[in-house]
Amino acid sequence: WRDVTRDRGELHAIGLSVEALGRGPDYTQFLFLHELTHVFGGGEHNTEFHQRLDRLIARFNQCTGGCVSNDYCS
Repeated sequence: WRDVTRDRGELHAIGLSVEALGRGPDYTQFLFLHELTHVFGGGEHNTEFHQRLDRLIARFNQCTGGCVSNDYCS
């Protein structure tokens, strides 16, 4: 979801389902990074999207010591 307002600029919202949150923290982190990648680069699940997601995941893992990986679902 995206909204543009004159006073606040561009706003984005990311929604995650309760079912997805129930799959555990690694999956929840992956999902959030996946949806954040859409904010940065659009809605298509193409090669560029997955490359951008892989870079974001790598940075997240480096900064947090996490072990999130891309599941390459389309």
